[in-house]
Amino acid sequence: MFFWTSCLMSQSAVIEGIIIPNNNSDIEKLSSISLYYNSKTPKLQTVLIETDLSFKFEYIETDTISLSIPGNREDYIFPSFYLSENDTIRLKLPYSYYCEYDISKNDKTCPICKKKNKVIPVEFGLFINDPKKAYNMGCLITDCEPNWYCKRDKITF
Repeated sequence: MFFWTSCLMSQSAVIEGIIIPNNNSDIEKLSSISLYYNSKTPKLQTVLIETDLSFKFEYIETDTISLSIPGNREDYIFPSFYLSENDTIRLKLPYSYYCEYDISKNDKTCPICKKKNKVIPVEFGLFINDPKKAYNMGCLITDCEPNWYCKRDKITF
């Protein structure tokens, strides 16, 4: 029993936060948030999200941490961060159950100018196409990315 108590006392980092939903329909989808330890022996810890959309993880080990919330297509994963012993991290996490770019997936009409003639597809990763034919967004890809770029209005959608 002594070992368990000393173990808990040495793992004293805390993450507390609040989820900020993109719209009210996302609130009903929120029930839990998961914390992943990204060490050699990955572990998972899950807590319930309170009715006020707050959450709290306690007694966390020092490690690089990832947080995720179940999403429509796959888990909504927030960027990883390093958590040291005795850290207390307070987070405000924006969240959308549905990807805002899904509505334009099959429609390349620009939402600003309402035209298609200056719209090109968005690409990710190593850029090998002509920049006039595709807009490169880089190598970091999430589960919710734009599909199109309007050269006239200089926006992705």
